[in-house]
Amino acid sequence: MKALLKVFTRTVGDQYETYWTTGRKQGVIAVDLAPSITDNRPIVAELSALHYLLSYVGIMGRDRTGESLAIEVSFGAIRKLISPEGAAKSSRLIPYARFLNIRFAEAEIAVAKDGNWIIPARAAARRETLSISEPLPEMLQVTGYGNVSVSVHIIERMLQKANYASASAVWKHLRRMLDSHALVKKVLPAQVAAHKAEKYGENDVGDHIRHLREPWTFVIAPIREPNSHCQNVLTTAYVRASEFLQP
Repeated sequence: MKALLKVFTRTVGDQYETYWTTGRKQGVIAVDLAPSITDNRPIVAELSALHYLLSYVGIMGRDRTGESLAIEVSFGAIRKLISPEGAAKSSRLIPYARFLNIRFAEAEIAVAKDGNWIIPARAAARRETLSISEPLPEMLQVTGYGNVSVSVHIIERMLQKANYASASAVWKHLRRMLDSHALVKKVLPAQVAAHKAEKYGENDVGDHIRHLREPWTFVIAPIREPNSHCQNVLTTAYVRASEFLQP
């Protein structure tokens, strides 16, 4: 039996209220969108609230992926975004929906225009406010670094370099590897370090870390934006076969 999360969005003045329920629990996210977001604002609000609930609050479980998960949304455009055809027609919405195509790619998404399950007084007990000026980053817990933002590039690169069945499979493997005490920081050869410092700046080279029992090495770089949700971003991954199982 699939776990079910329902969301339904209402417009209230210049703000959007996304109601949610897991069946036993109910709440509402008041979403404030920056003026710079001009297109498809109600859809952006619902996607942002859904992402926040799943990835930041962990409303369906902290380690939840799309496996055995059903999501009911109130906009048909959201369901279309998980198909290549729909995504191509809604390019500006893609960054807000990317979490549905990576970590939650296996989720079953349905559309319902009926919000008669909403009980405002009950939802008000779990009311939160979310301010959005750009798509929320997806995050992973990395031993020694805390929450780290995950770039789309690293997911795409790992899909290209290894025989993963899906982006969701990449996510699950990343989560297992990075939340581990088997991670070690590499010391780059002086010539390589100098080249990267010249290319990216001395303070933006990032750390190269690898898993002692896996062939992957990961690059974690600092984020300079003052209002970022994370201090670091997982930018890319690469394989050096000669290093596998070497201390």
